[in-house]
This record gives sequence, structure tokens and C-alpha cells, in this order.
Amino acid sequence: MRRLIRADIRRTLLKISFYILPVIYAVLTFWGEKGKSKNFEDVFMVMTTSYKMVILYFAGIPVFLSVYADELKAGAMQTAIGRGMSRSKIVIAKFLDVVILTAFNYLLYFICDYIHLRYLMIVPTELQMTRFVLVVVGSYLKSVSYAGIGSIFVYLTWNASIGLVAEILATSFSGMILDWIQNHLRIPAMDVSVIGQIDQATAGYAAGGIWIVHILAVIAYLAVFVLISIAIFNRKELEL
Repeated sequence: MRRLIRADIRRTLLKISFYILPVIYAVLTFWGEKGKSKNFEDVFMVMTTSYKMVILYFAGIPVFLSVYADELKAGAMQTAIGRGMSRSKIVIAKFLDVVILTAFNYLLYFICDYIHLRYLMIVPTELQMTRFVLVVVGSYLKSVSYAGIGSIFVYLTWNASIGLVAEILATSFSGMILDWIQNHLRIPAMDVSVIGQIDQATAGYAAGGIWIVHILAVIAYLAVFVLISIAIFNRKELEL
């Protein structure tokens, strides 16, 4: 499984197309709204909006396509099964690919924003930097979660496009829907969801309160997404 993960990551990181969106983001960062202020709070507000919206797509979509679309197109999963690798290990390996590659992608965006802060000669305080890192970490965990949801549909339909659509829909509307349910139906849908747990974990850490319990809940959610994918994939009929 480790060799499969290493091969997937090496293949993805050598693709020029994988770096197109980070380059676009870098251009927008240095020439867009962020460059119009030298006040950290103003810049921080724009960065926060970016990580809550734009980067969820910029980081999630290329990783999802690299891990699932390319694999289905090339028939790599069937080859791995034919060589004796269990389906469970393949599902876990692909999800770990997502975890690692998404982290790498977020690191690129984080470095870009940090360089931009220095370019503006803004030196954040320790508290401000902590707030920034928490925004990045929260966005990263949400991106991985949405990919976990999308992967379920990949194994269910054996179609990466449907999985990608599921991921995009989850990214775009899940928060809105959960908020509506919680506010109008008085059901704590947002609070108990993986998105809500991520928000509570980052807020708890920032306030010096409880956060480990929420992180454990997030890990449990991700494990459930993987287990559902394994259960579906184990029942899938494939042409090897």
C-alpha cells in the first residue's frame, strides 16, 4: 500500500497541470484585493474569505481529479486488485493520497500568503498568526471531508465525474443547508456535522477551550466515509 501511495503522489506532483491553480492564486494574491491594504486585519479578512470559499475549490478539485479520475481512466485500481491488493487497502490508499496531496496544496497557498504578508511588510503578532493558521487548518479539514464524501459516489457509480459533482455540491451547499435546518427546524444539524465539528475545534483551540474532542469527532467522520467507501467497493462488480 505504501508503494501505491508513493507512486500516486510522485505521479501527481510531476504533473504541470497540478500547479496551474496555485499559480493563478499567486497572481491574484499579489495583484488583487489583498495588495490594496497594508493593515493585517483587512488582509486577514480577504484571506479568510479565500480559504472559506476559493481555496476549497482550488485545492480540492485538482487533487480529486488526480487521485480518482486519472486512476479510473487508466484502470490502475483494477490492475492493483489483479496483483493481489485488497480493495480495502486501495480505498484507504486513495484516501491517504487525498489527505497528503491536499496538505501539500494548502502548504503552497499558505506559503504564498505568508510571502505576500512579508511583501506588504506586515509582521503578524503570534495571536494573529495563530488565527491565520487555524483558518488554513479548518479549510484543509473541510476540503478533505468533502473529498471523502465525493469518493463515496466514485465507488458507488464508478464514475469520477459524478464523485466530483458530489464534492462540489457538498462544498457549495452543505453549510447553507445545515445552517437552514439548524435555524429553522431547531435541529442541531450543523453542530453535529463534520463541518460543525471542524468549526468548533478551531474556535475551541483559539479560545483555549475544548477542541480535542471535536478533532476526534472529525477523525471519526473521515473514518466513516472511508468505511462506507470500502463497503460499497467490496460489493462492486469490476471488469479486471
